[in-house]
Amino acid sequence: MSDARAIIAAVSAAVGEEGPTLLEGELAVELGHLHRLYRIVWFIDDGAEPVLRLVAPKGGALPELDWASIDAETMDDEGGLLVAWDETGGQWETLRRLEDAGTLLARGGLENETAIALMTASIGDDDEPDDPARQLYGGTVRDGRWHIGHVFPKIGRPDLERALALSAAVDEADELELASVEEAERVVARAESELAFGGDQLTFEREGSVVRPRWDGEPTRMAMGLVATSAFRAVFEDGPWDLSGLEEEDEAMDAAMQQLQQGIQTLATAFQQKAPGAGREVHRGERGRYLAGSLVALPHVTADDVVASDAEMAAQGLAPIGDLICEAAGNAVVRGYVGDAVAGYGVIMATTEGLYATELYTALDDRTSVTTSTNPGAADIDPSAGKRGCFLVARPELELEELLEAHRKAVKGKTGKPAAAPPTLEGLATAIDEFLTRFTSGGVV
Repeated sequence: MSDARAIIAAVSAAVGEEGPTLLEGELAVELGHLHRLYRIVWFIDDGAEPVLRLVAPKGGALPELDWASIDAETMDDEGGLLVAWDETGGQWETLRRLEDAGTLLARGGLENETAIALMTASIGDDDEPDDPARQLYGGTVRDGRWHIGHVFPKIGRPDLERALALSAAVDEADELELASVEEAERVVARAESELAFGGDQLTFEREGSVVRPRWDGEPTRMAMGLVATSAFRAVFEDGPWDLSGLEEEDEAMDAAMQQLQQGIQTLATAFQQKAPGAGREVHRGERGRYLAGSLVALPHVTADDVVASDAEMAAQGLAPIGDLICEAAGNAVVRGYVGDAVAGYGVIMATTEGLYATELYTALDDRTSVTTSTNPGAADIDPSAGKRGCFLVARPELELEELLEAHRKAVKGKTGKPAAAPPTLEGLATAIDEFLTRFTSGGVV
């Protein structure tokens, strides 16, 4: 909970002696929609970390809620209760956590006049008092709704309502209705610039003042979230939120994407030089080709790393079946493992950016799957993917034995039973392709 104190201190320093701004008339938000306030911060900085502070009404008490069930930690705080989470590094994971928190609060029977404050800041930015991620939304509960009465930075009610409408559209719609044709054109132009990493998969259909984001031709919550971010930044580029530093971040992202493309090319060359049989087609699926590769072709992976991973896997009864690269994720190489310890596959995944993580994957006979990973970024998944049967959890703090136990527990909690998993590299490639196909399938949620 040390980060919680740091976030509160950062927000307090930004707010200063003047205190937060009082809204002209309270703005009521359903408790179950608490995450929509956080998404406003996320539109600016998707790495911002949240803290909730709850205070019981005079003469009342806070209900006993199972915060551990949503991976939250709590701490008493001068008559109130702080709720916070460990930092994940996952772009979408924090949004899901706030959504879970809202659901828990909505079902928790909070007494009227219970005070709730949402505070956010970017961890590690203590020396930047003007950091736009430092925000505060506070108010009281009445009849199951959170009546927001004070905010920081200084925001007028119309702007906050407009921002909340963009946030709500991500949850409820498959298109964005902008104020004018000109505004829609600006949003599309900005999205095309900021979201170039989506390649041909992410497209934007515009009809008048309406923008329809599509991923592989289908509406998804991920596509809506990404394009709504560009819309927020276009609509509010002149305030009241300070977006002045985003241009530098966009330039840094462009440079990172260029570096990634160079890394993929370097990786392909390294395969041919270091791996006997590298480049051999193992499987051709819906998402592209799957080729034999080698972990040690990556600059940051040594033979000793692979030997150590093999030994760790062997201690749990898992044996290697080979290394694989898929065209749909050209910056990653995976080394597969099979054995009785997991109903499916164990994987070491390494990328050109320096990642080296362990994942466990089980496909179920009802066309769903469970993935448990030590990669913090594994939480960076389309929030609607669970509704397409892609259940994924990031547990970067666990060692392999604990990860296996957590994975088996997660599999046991699902309705489906483990499906057959051929103990071959082709079997692993087929499983990855089936997952990617399901993950990128359409549907508005």
